[in-house]
Amino acid sequence: MSSGSSLVVPMVLWGRHAPTHCISSILMCPNGKYIVTGCNDGQICIWDVLENFQIVPRSMLFGHTSAISCLAMGSEHRERCFIVSSSENGEMCLWDISDGRCIENTKTDKVHSDMLSFHLRSAKALRLICNGYYDEVVVIDPLNLEIIFTLIARVESDWISACCVIAPSTRDEDVVIAITNSGTVKLWTLQNPEQKVGNMTSF
Repeated sequence: MSSGSSLVVPMVLWGRHAPTHCISSILMCPNGKYIVTGCNDGQICIWDVLENFQIVPRSMLFGHTSAISCLAMGSEHRERCFIVSSSENGEMCLWDISDGRCIENTKTDKVHSDMLSFHLRSAKALRLICNGYYDEVVVIDPLNLEIIFTLIARVESDWISACCVIAPSTRDEDVVIAITNSGTVKLWTLQNPEQKVGNMTSF
């Protein structure tokens, strides 16, 4: 760091062999300028997408201690992209991929296998709809990584293997649909998500 400057440039050194970066998850930023990959070693790589469709590695981010299980957008800004990463030991990080800074991090007992970025109708900002090795759907604020509310089913308790959000044109609320490992379909209607109100129907 030069005198009179607050600029800090992080550097990572490794030995004779660089990380393998065996990719376990991938994310394309909405502006089409970046691809983000997470790997089994726990690192995250930011790739620049050039005008001739060449993909060039730009930076590698270190912050996780186990394999990256999923990636999602953490903001709706097209030019300044934030991403959220989650690993197999419950670690979550919010990154500014323009400079590689880790802005927030936390560790939870829930291991997410998938995260969906979605702007719920009643929410003021983007939300993460998460599912994984637990029997709930968890809604998280990506900017502070705090759980806002959870969607719980009282019947057929099992891991949620996949979920999605739909916004029917004939209704005022969002609908979350989830499928469990045993094949049970669960459905929640979100009347006012920010006040933790969720009506659940499971069949």
